[in-house]
Amino acid sequence: MAAQKPELTADDYAYRLPDHWILEEKDSSSHFPMMYHAYVDRVASLVEQSGAKSVLEVGCGDGYNCGRLAARGLGVVGIDGSSNGIKYATILVPKGRFYRGDVRDEDFTTNFPDPFDAVILVEVLEHIPPADCVDALRNIVAPLKSG
Repeated sequence: MAAQKPELTADDYAYRLPDHWILEEKDSSSHFPMMYHAYVDRVASLVEQSGAKSVLEVGCGDGYNCGRLAARGLGVVGIDGSSNGIKYATILVPKGRFYRGDVRDEDFTTNFPDPFDAVILVEVLEHIPPADCVDALRNIVAPLKSG
């Protein structure tokens, strides 16, 4: 019988360094940083074009995506399960608000009494166990403004 792999937690993604920000500082001609920045900029453009003014990023990590959104004048709030990620986000995106939490928790939406114009998740769903995805997605869309 094979040993069962333990479920990874947010603390396993410790953000010992703000990796996403460091990618920006490296050689911009490298393939991966170029593709990643283009991807994040496309997400930010879509949010901006939607007319959204307030954005919640679920799984914000070190705040890089929130920083790109804030640079476009959007009000950003981020949530992530990594305490180090939240520390970096708070330092690197002073105009944002950041919370440590898990989208699977029942009280997830109590952190956000005011609804958001948009919610984004960038590279997040693969970190949610399949059995928890439906409830997590319900929680994620709950703080959206209607319409």
